[in-house]
Amino acid sequence: MSQYILPHAAKTVEEWQLLDDIENPKVQLVYKSNIETLKHVFSDGCPIKHNKLEKMYMVLDDFMTLIEQKGLLSSSHKISRMTVKEAYVWSQRRTTSTHAKVEREETSLQRMDFYEFLEALALMAVRMHSDPFQHGKMPLHEKLEILIDHLL
Repeated sequence: MSQYILPHAAKTVEEWQLLDDIENPKVQLVYKSNIETLKHVFSDGCPIKHNKLEKMYMVLDDFMTLIEQKGLLSSSHKISRMTVKEAYVWSQRRTTSTHAKVEREETSLQRMDFYEFLEALALMAVRMHSDPFQHGKMPLHEKLEILIDHLL
């Protein structure tokens, strides 16, 4: 049990906490101060360009390519292909409340919009700085600033 279940339970709790941490004013300030640059990075990764950000999206392969092009897939950054996939999937979490929404939601689960991109970056920042000896209790906003600096 301690070998299989507890590590997954701890990871799930950490991810739920991340949802709260993203709303922290310091994290929001990091996003806000970098928003225009992040919009350009997101746009660069989108296969179909549009003058409205809300009409652009990435699929998993686009997101993976973007992260790879930015040089973040490396052992020095502690970001693996699995971490990128995990961040993409995690950003896609949704709940469906009615059958009418299911089809539209299934399509949206295959596409990452800008705000999901920001969420995925937060999870990648956490994974990138997960060593308790090296990063201690580093807050999310600091982890995110470092990741964004690498993206630029």
